[in-house]
Amino acid sequence: MIYLLVEQKKDTLKKLFSGQFQYPQIDYLFDNTEMSHLKNQSPLIIQDTTVSDATLHEFLEKQSGLLITSQVPKDQLLKHLRHIMLVYFSPEQFGLFRYYDPFVASYFFTSLNQIDSAFWLGPISQLKWYNVTWRERVNSQDQWQSYINTEVDKWQLQAISVETKPLLNSTQIQVLGQMQQEKLAYKWWQNNNSKIAENSIDQVINWVKEAIHIGCWTDSEVETFLEIRSRYPTKPLPEVFTSQDIKQKLAGIEHDFETTEELLYKA
Repeated sequence: MIYLLVEQKKDTLKKLFSGQFQYPQIDYLFDNTEMSHLKNQSPLIIQDTTVSDATLHEFLEKQSGLLITSQVPKDQLLKHLRHIMLVYFSPEQFGLFRYYDPFVASYFFTSLNQIDSAFWLGPISQLKWYNVTWRERVNSQDQWQSYINTEVDKWQLQAISVETKPLLNSTQIQVLGQMQQEKLAYKWWQNNNSKIAENSIDQVINWVKEAIHIGCWTDSEVETFLEIRSRYPTKPLPEVFTSQDIKQKLAGIEHDFETTEELLYKA
C-alpha cells in the first residue's frame, strides 16, 4: 500500500476533498501520542486506493511530506510512524523529529546504513519525497528522490526496536547539524549573492562552520559573522580572543580584519 504523510497546512484538508481524491482515509500522526492535544497541527497520513500514483506525486509536489510504501496493516505502520516521532538527542533530551519534512529526509534517510534503516524505517519498504538539499538548491530544481529499505523483511511488530527509545547517534546528529548549517548558508546566500562570487555556496557553508566554531548560536549572530566575513573572505580568524562574549568576539574580528586590511593597503 502507498500512503501520503504530509504536513498539515490551512488548506491541506480542503485540497484533499477538492476532487483529486475519491475516498481519502485520514489519520492524524499526533493521535495517541504526547502531542495529541495539537491535532490541528498534526501531519496527516492519507490512504486512498482509488487514486493513481501520478495523482499522489502531483499532490505531494505541491505539499511537504513523504510517499510511504508498506505492506503491513495500517495500524502497525501508524504505530511505527508514531514511535519514531519523538526522539532522544541524549538520554535526557528529547524532542519532535520532523522526519516527514523533505529537507530532513534528504539529509537523514540518505545517510542511514542497513542496520539504522532497519530501525528507523521498520515496516516501510520505500520512501519517496520531492526535494533537494539546501546546498543543491543553488544549482538544482526540486526532484523526486527515493530510499529503499532492504531490511524491511526482517521487521516484526514485536521486535525490540518498537520498544526501544529512538536515540539519534552521533553521526545522525551531525547530519542534522549539517542540514541546519547549509540552510543558514543558503538563506544568507540567497539574500546576498550579489556580494560574493556566483556558485560559492560551499564558501558560505564554511563561513557558517567558522561562526559556530567561535561560538555563534543564534541565526542573527551567524548572519552578523557572515556579513563581516563577506567583506574579508581571505583573512584568517584571530587565534586568541580577549573575551568569550560573542558580541565582543564579533566586534574584535571585524576590528582585526579592518586593521589588517589597512596595513596591507599602506604597505
